[in-house]
Amino acid sequence: MRILVLALGNDILGDDAVGLLVADKLERLLPEELRSRVDIVKSSQAGFYLLDYFLMGHDRVIVVDSIIGPESGKIVEIDPDSLKPASAPSPHYSGLPEIFSLLEKLSSPIPDVEIYAITINEPYIGADISEPVKEASEKLANMLILRLRELLLDSHE
Repeated sequence: MRILVLALGNDILGDDAVGLLVADKLERLLPEELRSRVDIVKSSQAGFYLLDYFLMGHDRVIVVDSIIGPESGKIVEIDPDSLKPASAPSPHYSGLPEIFSLLEKLSSPIPDVEIYAITINEPYIGADISEPVKEASEKLANMLILRLRELLLDSHE
């Protein structure tokens, strides 16, 4: 089994960079026995630009991102089936449901997908990452290491 951790964020928008922060922590903390089966990619792209990452042949994609919420720094797991297609003015604003639909139309295998997000306040240019979000990024990185270990080592694949 090969796993892609796809960390999304924008490092000029303060807390919106949390996905990138989680990826940095994962790169430092990932145990050696997992490194050959886990790829970590950081991206500030959105919409159909993310399609290429789902065509890389991974069995599972773990998406890490931020979502705006009332309490900054809360870790949320999102069921990919609960996502609704975006009614967007442009393909640049499409999301994961549109990517999954396109993969089906291309008869391309759709990897298993897990989505983890950290709630943030409305991001703005030039802001620093807040302490609650930094703390949550550390917790999520450690949670993901446990999850990767469970998927790759405990499964005996």
